[in-house]
Amino acid sequence: MSQRGVMDTVDLIFLAAQGISSLPQIESGDKLCPWLSQKGCILPWNARPFVCLHYLCDPLQDSMKPSQLEQIRSNLAQAGDARSRLLRLFMEP
Repeated sequence: MSQRGVMDTVDLIFLAAQGISSLPQIESGDKLCPWLSQKGCILPWNARPFVCLHYLCDPLQDSMKPSQLEQIRSNLAQAGDARSRLLRLFMEP
């Protein structure tokens, strides 16, 4: 079982680029995500890990028309490409 809410290098670069230097205190426990509270995610939207923002659960997918789902998948692919470019730009000498 993978853990949710874990930030990778690109997530941390994105936070720094936005000037976000602190995040809410994580909650302890055996949850899949340390940022998940009974009221939902405690992180501001722009500070959430990429994987969390781009996850389409089955109920969400089932509620969409095929054309809507395809458009969203296309947009998410573009966001993934932009994220890859961000990392490449950051890593360039």
